[in-house]
This record gives sequence, structure tokens and C-alpha cells, in this order.
Amino acid sequence: GAAPALVAAECHVMEARGHALIGDYRSCVDALRKATQAFESADPACRPQWMGTFDETVFATQVGTCFRDLRRPREALRFMEQAVAKHHPAQTRRRVYGNVVLATIAVQQGELDTACALGVEATQLASRIASRRSVEHVRDLVYQLSPYQHTRYVREFIEQARGLVGVA
Repeated sequence: GAAPALVAAECHVMEARGHALIGDYRSCVDALRKATQAFESADPACRPQWMGTFDETVFATQVGTCFRDLRRPREALRFMEQAVAKHHPAQTRRRVYGNVVLATIAVQQGELDTACALGVEATQLASRIASRRSVEHVRDLVYQLSPYQHTRYVREFIEQARGLVGVA
């Protein structure tokens, strides 16, 4: 039979992520349109048991990440702010990722002080949990900010990231 709409939505979002990573705006937006239609028509009660959490927060995070990867910070920010606002305090790994994506968006907008403040928060959160993925997210942000090491904010953030989570 046909896949439940929630499964289709997640598949379309993953397709969109791939298109975003290679910079294919048109294909990404087309996949996001299909994902949105499927997500909005989905009945959460029909979620297969094997499927992980794929709720409004995860959906908004994935869409925001697509626009970040496409270097469309305004669109990315709209979705990421929505997602981060809904993160439960106990969802530390999601909060790390959300802050790193927001920080990367800030870098794209030339707001290095904002990027570093978000990076510090992400680093502090990552230092509290044993999550290799969270450390990788912080490492990615350090890489994004490394061309700006001549600024005090960036230098201080990178030093703190090295001290708290051991990123190189």
C-alpha cells in the first residue's frame, strides 16, 4: 500500500536536504513543497512504530537546514527560530544542533558576535552530554568561523570550544 503521509514527508525532506547540499535550489524547493503537503495531510496516529520522531519541530529544523545550506539565511532563520522555540529543555542534542544552525545563519549574515554567542551556548550544552554528533556540530561551526579568527569574539569562541569539547 501507499506509505503513510508522515513517511512520505520525511522522505521528501531528506530529498530536499540532498538537493540543498549540492546547491540545487529549484529541486530543493520542489521537494520541500511535496514534503509540506505530505506533512500537513499526515495523521500522527498513523506513524509507523519503526519511524523515529518526526514532528513539527523536526520538520521545521530540516527545512531551516535546507535553506541554510542553500545560503538563504532569511528563509532559514524563519524556520529555525520556530524550531528552536519549541525545543524542550531536556532535548540537549537538538538544542545544540539548533544553536549551531542559527549560528551558521548568523555567519552568513555577517553577524559574528551573534554567531559566537550561539556557538558558546551550543558548546556549553554539548559539554554536558556524551554526544559525538553534538561535538561534530560544534566542530563544523568552528570551521565556519575560522576565517574570522582575527576578531576577538571568534578567537574567544574557538578557545572555549577547544576547552569544553576538545574541538581542534
